[in-house]
Amino acid sequence: MVTHRARRPGPGLRLIDSCGCAMSAVFMSFGLLGSVIWIAILWRAHPQSLWSMAWHVMAVAFAAAVVGKLLGMAAYRARSYGIM
Repeated sequence: MVTHRARRPGPGLRLIDSCGCAMSAVFMSFGLLGSVIWIAILWRAHPQSLWSMAWHVMAVAFAAAVVGKLLGMAAYRARSYGIM
């Protein structure tokens, strides 16, 4: 017999979880998109090799994911202590 049910999340995007994974994923996607657009704009002025572009995109996406992870954990902690 089922004694409890999981609650459905409300409308809208919820980026608050205890480990910061949701905000990390959002930051990583914006990092990927921004890096690809940046390379596409500047590629004619400063041509790079394919490996150089790939490493640049991966480095920016990883850095953005780390920042999102840290901000997600800090937001959860602030919300759990009643600061936010």
